[in-house]
Amino acid sequence: MLSNDQRLRLEFVSNYISVHDIDILHLVHNGFIYDMLPVLKERHPSLKVITTVFNDRAPYLQQSIDTQNYIDAFTTDNNAVGRIFTRELGEDRMIDVIPNGINIDAEFNPEKFDREKVRKRLGLKSNDMAIFFIGRLSEEKNPDVFVQAAAHCIATAGGRAKFFVIGDGPMKADIDKAIYDIGSKQIVYLGYQSKIAEYLAAADVFVLPSAVEGFPLSILEAMAMGVAVIASDVGAVSDVIENGKTGFVVEAGSEIEVGEILEKLLADPSLLAKVKQKGRSEVTRMYSNRILRDNYNKLYKEVLT
Repeated sequence: MLSNDQRLRLEFVSNYISVHDIDILHLVHNGFIYDMLPVLKERHPSLKVITTVFNDRAPYLQQSIDTQNYIDAFTTDNNAVGRIFTRELGEDRMIDVIPNGINIDAEFNPEKFDREKVRKRLGLKSNDMAIFFIGRLSEEKNPDVFVQAAAHCIATAGGRAKFFVIGDGPMKADIDKAIYDIGSKQIVYLGYQSKIAEYLAAADVFVLPSAVEGFPLSILEAMAMGVAVIASDVGAVSDVIENGKTGFVVEAGSEIEVGEILEKLLADPSLLAKVKQKGRSEVTRMYSNRILRDNYNKLYKEVLT
């Protein structure tokens, strides 16, 4: 913003607070303002500061702890960071875990899509189980784990399982080759796609085999679309998914666990239907953007009182 001159940045932010009569400065997973906080608090004594940090790998976590005397409230979207804040700052500080939210009405709503039409376009039969990986094709996302699990299922579980990979990234060539080597029409690479909700409308299972995540919105999006989720136990995944009920939580990098759950779902359509329904219900109950709005409005009111 403006330039790399910290003094100019400070003057711009301070002037903006004064001109617009700002009551709350909310730092959301970025670090350039923390060094300004002592001066900003001195110039604007009534200013309230909130920080939101999404994962423990970001430098903003330590920055917020180091400048805690100038911060009025600490928030995160997951319990892991919440526990770090409580341990480092003490239980008497204002620390809130506010889960992420998505648009479950206008965007990630299965009623907005013609599921059969999308499935037909993908060559899916009515009794096929469509299993998707959607994400960046990079090491931390473990797309190769998905392809390995697919290869196992294709070899052992019959022809009903159909696998789709959507995404782009540095592992694209490796994933392309791995799919080619499987030599089956049951797994298809669809490249990068922007209309994710439309593809989720055709899906039965979404697999997130990541080695690293914060609070992955992708699992909320899939659950909201009535898709059963199998996800690695990283980040906030186990905060969201009740294993075996609203989805399935597996060890990161375990294609064996992913494959076993897929075979279980193939053999038990009623279990698949129950998990789909409970996943959508859980997102509606806990993770809509309306709930996210209400939670932050409540926090702002508490900070100002």
